[in-house]
Amino acid sequence: MRRVAVVLFATYAVAAPAAADPALRVELAPAELRFPGMSSLAYRVQITTGATVERFSLELRTARLPDGGAGMAPAGQPALDGSGVVTGGSIQVALPGCSPTHNLFHGYEPVTVKVDLVIPANTRTALVASYRAGAFTPWPQASIGVRVRALRRLSNGRVGTLSVAERDVPTPKPRLRLQQSGVRMALWTHPHSDATINGRASRIARGRPITVAGSTWPHLREERIRLAVVAPRSSRLQTLARVRTDSRGRFRYRGWRPRALGRYQLWAFYAGREGRFVPDHRCPRGFTLVAGAGG
Repeated sequence: MRRVAVVLFATYAVAAPAAADPALRVELAPAELRFPGMSSLAYRVQITTGATVERFSLELRTARLPDGGAGMAPAGQPALDGSGVVTGGSIQVALPGCSPTHNLFHGYEPVTVKVDLVIPANTRTALVASYRAGAFTPWPQASIGVRVRALRRLSNGRVGTLSVAERDVPTPKPRLRLQQSGVRMALWTHPHSDATINGRASRIARGRPITVAGSTWPHLREERIRLAVVAPRSSRLQTLARVRTDSRGRFRYRGWRPRALGRYQLWAFYAGREGRFVPDHRCPRGFTLVAGAGG
């Protein structure tokens, strides 16, 4: 089926902080992303120079979700649409550590793109950067987008012509229309465990009962949650328990007493609901089981 869409532009403008600096304005098209459906968009950084040639960098950094991933990823290299020259740049890809054994972070690897530019005097031109967002169905109220900054220092270390070291360029965020969404889950334990992304290791004495609990957003009622564990000296996810949410989306499993000493990871998985919620999971909690007073 062929679909004809009316594309809307969202535009933010900011005045240059000094008369000598180029004026920068960011446009975003489309202004809205639909899931499932439309999953690509483009940022257009409009650049207007004054009486002098300008040399500076534009940095585009994808915003991160709470577990370290990003809601979108670059779809090709940024390019100038108009006068000017790209003289260099860099790409940095972050590797979010959702887990040492199962790197199941949400979204895409966060990417920072830096583009060095030389723009002639008295010129209006634009840098166009395209992004894709279809492989990850966002959580409700998730914030995805790109942060744009103008930098005086170029990627080769040389100093450009901007009057300030850096400045943020206000950038519109896409509105999200979700016919399907992910389910964001919280997960915790008593005694306390740590988010394994931080690399810390809470200690729990062997023999002490552990309560595993959490909640869902949106608040899902009477939905089944699978709790899974990666035991010490293992990389396999094994089912610990299957629990159901209450009327406020909360779930709980009490009385777990693991025996093997060492490092544990705890996960929560949701199987999804056809037509409304996609399968989802929670990045794990971690703790180290140590010998108690009784051995």
